[in-house]
Amino acid sequence: MRRCGWRVNVRCRFWALLERERSEEFQRGQWEVDILLLTWGIGRLSDSASLVMNQELEAQKQNLMKRRENLRQKRESDQNQISELEANLEQLELKKQDFPSKMERLVKVVEGENQSIGSLTRKLDFLRTEGEKRFPNLQQALAWYEDLLALHIDPGPQSTVRLTWTHLVETDPSKQASISLKSSQHGLLVTEVDPLIEFEDLLIRFNDNEDLCAFVSALRDRFLSKLTP
Repeated sequence: MRRCGWRVNVRCRFWALLERERSEEFQRGQWEVDILLLTWGIGRLSDSASLVMNQELEAQKQNLMKRRENLRQKRESDQNQISELEANLEQLELKKQDFPSKMERLVKVVEGENQSIGSLTRKLDFLRTEGEKRFPNLQQALAWYEDLLALHIDPGPQSTVRLTWTHLVETDPSKQASISLKSSQHGLLVTEVDPLIEFEDLLIRFNDNEDLCAFVSALRDRFLSKLTP
């Protein structure tokens, strides 16, 4: 009995030692697995951190490039504006330098225009005075011509006057005659006549004596002779 108990005790101790050895080996293996997992996790974390950092760096790089491009465009725009302002300043400087001569020319032009206006005013006053002297009863004369001689006097284009006779021929009241006159420095000029008659001698005589009544009466007689068969 003692021998058997001793053997059992030895065997139990052996199995206990073996079990402990196995347990230590398991623990060592587990530690190795944990270390591998930890190393892998650290590697993954490092890769993820590196990726995030690279993305952030790339974003910052793109942002900096965009800002640099914006600054370049703004600098170019500012340079263009500066060039335009310099050109405008140069033009203003040229105008400033030319301004006195322009003013001098304008003053001369204004003086010339004033002289022309003064000359025209004097001519107008002279013609008005001469007209009042030559034709003191012009309105009465025109009314007499229209009523008695069936003569109509109408202003025409380009400072012309048109004289129109109606009822020249008693047998044919529709027949009429007309002549257009224009004043010039050399006297009256004929611009149109219908029907065609000889009027040069009458015109020369009127320009010499300025007898309007005789001139109109002579024209009427010649138109009447032309229209009467």
